[in-house]
Amino acid sequence: MDTEIVDSGNINVPRPENINDIVDLAVFKNKGLHLIHLNARFLLPKLSELKLITVNTKADVICVTETWLHTSITDDEIKMNGYSSVRCDRKSDAHGGTLIYIKDSLAFNEVPVTAISNLESVWIDILLPKSKPILIGCVYRPPNQHCFIEDFNTLIGGNEKETIILGDFNINILDRKNPLTKQYEELLNNHGMDQIIKEPSRITSTSSTLIDHILCNNKHTITHSGILKYGLSDHFITFCIRKKSHAKLNEHKYAEFRSLKNYTPELLNFTLSENIDWSNVYNSNEVNSAFNNFHQYLITTLIDKIAPMKRIRIKSRTEEWMTGDILSLLREPDRLLKRFTNNKTHLDIYEDYVKIRNLVQTSIKNTKADFIKNKILENKAKPKELWRTLKHLSYSNKNISDAKIVLKNGDSTIKGIATEFNRFFTHVAQDLRNKLPQQSNQSTRF
Repeated sequence: MDTEIVDSGNINVPRPENINDIVDLAVFKNKGLHLIHLNARFLLPKLSELKLITVNTKADVICVTETWLHTSITDDEIKMNGYSSVRCDRKSDAHGGTLIYIKDSLAFNEVPVTAISNLESVWIDILLPKSKPILIGCVYRPPNQHCFIEDFNTLIGGNEKETIILGDFNINILDRKNPLTKQYEELLNNHGMDQIIKEPSRITSTSSTLIDHILCNNKHTITHSGILKYGLSDHFITFCIRKKSHAKLNEHKYAEFRSLKNYTPELLNFTLSENIDWSNVYNSNEVNSAFNNFHQYLITTLIDKIAPMKRIRIKSRTEEWMTGDILSLLREPDRLLKRFTNNKTHLDIYEDYVKIRNLVQTSIKNTKADFIKNKILENKAKPKELWRTLKHLSYSNKNISDAKIVLKNGDSTIKGIATEFNRFFTHVAQDLRNKLPQQSNQSTRF
């Protein structure tokens, strides 16, 4: 929200690395496309905590509203390793804004939308193997935006794709007497959409509202949905899992290495001196053949027995500056928040929660600043190492994306990219000539 609903304790509350004692994360062990939404109320200082959440929820798509970003903040500053991003900043002031993070293992296309009034949104098509595109939208409705129903109706009208929309709509579904709520529900019914979040998404000492929604036009594909009572902002996180029959590509990273658990130089010398058949080497009439037999059939086979190859999965890790003390401290505000949501009459618990989350955020800010300062001082005489360190901390002026964006020609996905480039450059003159007398008409729909 911007101004309509009063904030009590509008401070970022981070999440611990191990949060199973606070929130039941068993649901995220289910296979499928994991989507989450968070109203961040300024994304930049909360990136590290958001990364912890993505690890615990195995999020494939992360929708963020109220990013509070502007053009001076580059994509590199908000980059999360393993994810590409698509954003839409508010141009009139420093508030609002929407953004979607997409895991690099997913192919996607950004869906351009002509600006409609003050509607803030960003859209992508997720391209799953052997499946039609799934339209994912991240929408933010500022309070007191009276033209929203008309604009939203224009935006989604005529869309025939499977669609999932996550966002902060600032329409309290629990308030059945509000005329706006009735108009909103009627609009959803007209377009065959369901709102699948049923619990309050924002709870303060004075209010309990359901304003963060997830909309879908095929709810039978959604296996799980709900809220996570994280205290990252004054909104809870909403989530849904869309079933997926095909496994994601490159979901995990693996590394191979030799296990030296049983290796000793003495064991190697003893094995080389015992029962080794050198006949394949001695009987070779050509140097390369003798070497290959020596290397492949003797040395490699021998080493495989003494120091066998092992394959391990590389797990996600926290930031380098995220100390054990901070991770322990992160649990406390969420325990207090959980106690308060279970019994809202204890306002003293809510006050303690606000104080502690302030303390946590200050501790994180100072620890991160000290870590960066020490790294700069440590490498100030080594420019190459200094630049490598800053780049690792996302302080780079290069905007390099690893997005698996699919090249398209109209509505058709291009598989033969080289062929399409050849066709484009051999016909570009004629294509431009054919377009000269025509005038393009932009549509506000997808």
